[in-house]
Amino acid sequence: MYILHLSFLLLTFARADSDAFHKHAKDALMAGALTPIKIEGPPMVLTNMEEAILKRSLKCPNTKRQWLSTTILRKILYLERTYEIPTSLRGMTLAAACSESGFRANASGDYRYSKKRTPLAIGILQLWPWWEKAYDIDRRNPLQSATAWLTHIDSLKEKVRRQCRLSNKNTEHLWVKSWVTGIRSRKKGGRCNETPKHYTRLVKWRRSWRKYL
Repeated sequence: MYILHLSFLLLTFARADSDAFHKHAKDALMAGALTPIKIEGPPMVLTNMEEAILKRSLKCPNTKRQWLSTTILRKILYLERTYEIPTSLRGMTLAAACSESGFRANASGDYRYSKKRTPLAIGILQLWPWWEKAYDIDRRNPLQSATAWLTHIDSLKEKVRRQCRLSNKNTEHLWVKSWVTGIRSRKKGGRCNETPKHYTRLVKWRRSWRKYL
């Protein structure tokens, strides 16, 4: 077990390749202090399942070779560990990024919602401007975008659990409902009966690493 003691401002670890990469952004949001985080294995050494996820992600039909950065995708997978995402949902960030942008860091979209016809959605996860204000990120930075995205979904779990009357025992269901709630606009009564479109891609991808589940 490796214990990392990091005091780093929220999301700024993404501006460097190694410094404070393992810092959970939620800790910075809530505590802003030194927090010991235990992570299995040496930095950037992926498990067999994570390597299988990476291999499948590189076949994303929406991407181009010049947009791909294996190093960034590996770091996003490693980042997912710190959020204790259910094993069955590992790779959710990459599945979403494949669907949204094909992993293109400078991707822009949602022009139709802008009165000035300027892009509202930016980056690999196509985040809107409010994400920058809420999480102090650069949306064109893949690691900062991924961290904000995961932090936001993670922060909604308790609210979604109460709203949808979910059990804490079914962590996959709770994460999926928090996922769709976090990336969609607010809806009266919540989105308890919905799943994100990205989840469909993840389920298809998951066949490539089902032997590790």
